[in-house]
Amino acid sequence: MSTIRFISDEKISHHKTSDWYWIAGIFAATILIVSALMGDILFGVILVLGLVTLIMHGRLPDATYEVEINKKGIRVENKMYLFDQIHTFSIDTNITPHHLIIVSKRMIAPRISIPFSGVDGDDIAEVLRTHGVKEDKTPHHAFHKFLHNIGL
Repeated sequence: MSTIRFISDEKISHHKTSDWYWIAGIFAATILIVSALMGDILFGVILVLGLVTLIMHGRLPDATYEVEINKKGIRVENKMYLFDQIHTFSIDTNITPHHLIIVSKRMIAPRISIPFSGVDGDDIAEVLRTHGVKEDKTPHHAFHKFLHNIGL
């Protein structure tokens, strides 16, 4: 078995126009005003802080990671996901770049989505199947597609 190596972006960035930031600001102000009118300013402040954090995260520069699929498992930078700790995998070809989605047996953050390009998804799937990892053919989570569509 050969080793598959590729560079993956941490997140898929979309150019956000000034209109996107205006809409986010108006949305935050509306939440704060409605919360104040309902007498729950603390809830409004928490929601606005969450929205500000989301906007700041969207402005971060993209990080890239080296991904390697070898005979032991999948290594993303310094984190190793052993094949016996991966429950299922799927290849999402409905978005560009394609995503390798693995579901590990960990309790916290078991779903890992790894964008890839320049590598054939069938080759990745074949290697994972060879090592006994089950392929999940069910549709992907709507929330993941929602975040992709709004540019996050």
